[in-house]
Amino acid sequence: MDTTWSALLETLWEPWYLMLVTLTFIPQTLLNIFRQGQFATLASWHAFRDAWFANTWAALGPQFAEGRALVVKELLSRAHGVVLDIGPGAGNWVHLYSNPAKGGGRMTKIFGVEPNLEQHASLRRKVREAGLEGVYEIVGAGAEELGGLGLGIGKESVDTVVTKQVLCSVPGPERLVRELYGYLKPGGVWIVYEHVKTKETGWVGWYQGTC
Repeated sequence: MDTTWSALLETLWEPWYLMLVTLTFIPQTLLNIFRQGQFATLASWHAFRDAWFANTWAALGPQFAEGRALVVKELLSRAHGVVLDIGPGAGNWVHLYSNPAKGGGRMTKIFGVEPNLEQHASLRRKVREAGLEGVYEIVGAGAEELGGLGLGIGKESVDTVVTKQVLCSVPGPERLVRELYGYLKPGGVWIVYEHVKTKETGWVGWYQGTC
């Protein structure tokens, strides 16, 4: 098969394949719930989804992060001052932050804003392994709640906002962008590593935007 067509078919099939793979983690998620006696999780779609997502990305996340580590590391080297790390998940990219304790980077504080509490245990472990304890603080809340948590985060109060493949998975990304932008100091930096909308028109644009 022509290389171009082969690459195209692989690109079109990949998201469907990924969704099918995520379904295979449902039995393990249910087993964990029963083992831990967390039956209330079954009564809430939101709670079950968080548990399912955490199990899925505990397995798949490191593979995805490894293939993109060099690009993300270079981007994160620009982080400085007070940093909002939005949606760090299980912490697969935490080790790419330059460690201030070892003379790396110009960061004074990193707030890892992760509302999925199911991922906090893994995130804490990754923070510890990266030697960022005391610098990296996990915040179990949504970005829209930051101003009321008593963390000293207010409008125009942070130096760097970081979003890494998170804006594509939140409801109302435009609203979130406006909210986060308000936290940046004048002259602050927003580090973005995200999926992007195709510039193609015709059926390719329809496929990504509709399917």
